[in-house]
Amino acid sequence: MSVKGMRNALMKKYNLHKTYNTVWRAKWVIMDEIMGKHEEGFTLLARYIEIIKVVNPGSICYIKWNKK
Repeated sequence: MSVKGMRNALMKKYNLHKTYNTVWRAKWVIMDEIMGKHEEGFTLLARYIEIIKVVNPGSICYIKWNKK
């Protein structure tokens, strides 16, 4: 749902008026709770590669990243 849509829903359902930025921040807190943070996802990449190799024998899979 878009931030604009969230704001409209809050106004209609609860008569709650919040700024765009407040709703935007709330959306990202909610998304982190539901989907996890990006940093946590990156820690799982090596395990994901191993699962791909087990499920699809003969697969070639690797990760390349640049250290900054």
